[in-house]
Amino acid sequence: MKRTIISQKQPFNFSNCTVPLHIHHKAITVVTAYWNIGGVTTANGDLKTNNDYEIYMASFQFILNPVVAYFDDSYMANRFRLLRGNLATEINLIKQNDILSFSAMGQFNDVVIAQRMAARGKYIAVTHAKYSAMWEAALRNPFITKYFAWLDISYFKDMTSGQAVQPFQLLLPPGFMEDKIAFNAAGHNTPRRREEIFEAELIWVTAGLFIGAQNKLITFCRRYHETLEQLLKEGLYGADEQVLYAMYSDKSSLNTSVSVAIQEYRADPRLDERTSLGVILRDIFYRMSTKNLL
Repeated sequence: MKRTIISQKQPFNFSNCTVPLHIHHKAITVVTAYWNIGGVTTANGDLKTNNDYEIYMASFQFILNPVVAYFDDSYMANRFRLLRGNLATEINLIKQNDILSFSAMGQFNDVVIAQRMAARGKYIAVTHAKYSAMWEAALRNPFITKYFAWLDISYFKDMTSGQAVQPFQLLLPPGFMEDKIAFNAAGHNTPRRREEIFEAELIWVTAGLFIGAQNKLITFCRRYHETLEQLLKEGLYGADEQVLYAMYSDKSSLNTSVSVAIQEYRADPRLDERTSLGVILRDIFYRMSTKNLL
């Protein structure tokens, strides 16, 4: 990916981020991105505009982890820079056409696929672009951390409702396994044919947040891109959550080998199934802080 760094505060200084010495080795770099596609229509039909996302990303002023962020919009990039203040942050500008999922949109001649893409194409491309961003950030590792987490820029939008918010740090989930990638599980990995997965838009894990070791995420993202390219050649085009299901479904019969397993964290039924894992990790940090366990 061709990128331009417009803001960088490093090296990562734990004393500035109030992270205690004994958990330095478990520090996580958070990776996020915002691609301006003129608004997003949600599953319930609501239109989310650039203004909405500008509000949602305000939650990043409370996240103490070092952050690597990607934008294609200089206004939003500069707004993000102001939000982060003195927190360890690297901000990159990148053109959409320099990202596989956006550049691939011009490959389709099939009428059915073209119609499907006309309605949701750019939004779907956004969901795939996170794996390009994560791959690039993990390869460079500008803040020299062992772990990385992808976090959708609107993930903690509940923190922007005007209520008093305390800063927090994303920590590793309880029972985290070093050789796996942690995801929030909203469904079950019932074996399905990949055509069925895409046609019915089936979901096994949600992808607003995932966490893993640097080396495992590099391998995982490479496998993701290989799978995406094969699916595109077959005319199957859907969001990243369908690609993830197809990657790991026993009946998908893809030609790509998956060498990194997914660790499922079942959604808490009391919470939103899409943000359950992140909310739990945030609350763990708050509880540990209160009890002076950090």
